[in-house]
Amino acid sequence: MVPRKIIKTNDDKILVTGSYVIDNNWDIYLWKMNADLEDDTLYTQPMVYDSLCPYQILSDTIDLDCDIFVNFEDLPTKEVYESTIKISPNPARDWSLLTFPENFKNDHIYLTVYNTFGQVVIQKEVTITNSMYTLETSGLPSGLYITICRDKKKNAARGKFVVVR
Repeated sequence: MVPRKIIKTNDDKILVTGSYVIDNNWDIYLWKMNADLEDDTLYTQPMVYDSLCPYQILSDTIDLDCDIFVNFEDLPTKEVYESTIKISPNPARDWSLLTFPENFKNDHIYLTVYNTFGQVVIQKEVTITNSMYTLETSGLPSGLYITICRDKKKNAARGKFVVVR
């Protein structure tokens, strides 16, 4: 990894660029450092808290969309709060069986599947039977996916699965 170019910018930052080959694959790198040779941000403008939102924030009020608990008995347990969906087979090819935690009853749920880029690839309302649902994965390319499910009582559960082709 020998640097190809070292540049000092007009604001006293140091840029180091280069490349190397591992197993016939090129990796290209860029480091930006300050005068003390510490990592510096690659962003050239200050970031504001809403800069990554896909929509404009209309006020400074954030709706938490949560319940109010008036009793300690009303607080969910850690298991309920961190509910996970058991997914098998994992890795999947054409389908996966989602097994929901016991707080999900035979009901309609809202199922959303995200790819590793955070894009929604499946979103639909489905009916579960015996706390299970068979998810069709034949249309998904190989990769890692995250599914988040909510029922009408706002119970939530999540799970991860891999699709291989």
